[in-house]
Amino acid sequence: MRNYRSILSVTLLLMISLLLGACAPQTSPEGVTAIPTEAAAEAETEAIPAVTLATEPPPTETSSETEAADEDEEMSKLAPPIKLKDQFGVEHELTDYIGKVVFLNFWATWCGPCQIEMPDIQAAYEKYGENKEDVVILGVASPFSEENSLTFEGTADEVIAYLNEYDYTYPSLLDESGKSFAEYGIHSIPMTYMISRDGSVFGLKRGLVTPEDIDRMIEMTMEDGA
Repeated sequence: MRNYRSILSVTLLLMISLLLGACAPQTSPEGVTAIPTEAAAEAETEAIPAVTLATEPPPTETSSETEAADEDEEMSKLAPPIKLKDQFGVEHELTDYIGKVVFLNFWATWCGPCQIEMPDIQAAYEKYGENKEDVVILGVASPFSEENSLTFEGTADEVIAYLNEYDYTYPSLLDESGKSFAEYGIHSIPMTYMISRDGSVFGLKRGLVTPEDIDRMIEMTMEDGA
């Protein structure tokens, strides 16, 4: 009876999440809720349009203290590092895309809103030059592994099979450790981060993105991002 109630509770939670346009939780109920880095926490305070990450220093600070605070603030808004392979075995490191705008979408095969938005993300990938121009589009999935046993996702092979089945060719990084999901504070999906040309977090969008959302997010980051 206890197991039946647990399954029923999770099912109801997922149904409610689908109705709200996002899926939750990312990890099983027994898992620990991920704590985002400072950059991710600041970005989560507001969806696109841009999150203002820098703050004015207190007027009582000295010049040297102000410079140190500005330096710390600059470092705090950098996007957490990512170095992962995609479904084709190609390795991607976020710092390799300094100078470009990055659309970073966290998703799962079982997530209804993710399934709805993925064709539009594929279309945007093709529209913006398949990552060969000024815009880079990346997905991030969190496949099951011994290290990442609390995820609801299937194995890496199952994620790859899903991508192949629907002909999704935009790179989707396979995080079998769950580290990037934790560092970006992903507690519901889909969730999309926009990364500016300097590698800083420009902002994020929780839940389903439409083609109009994607264009607006990319254009705003290109125009207003660092």
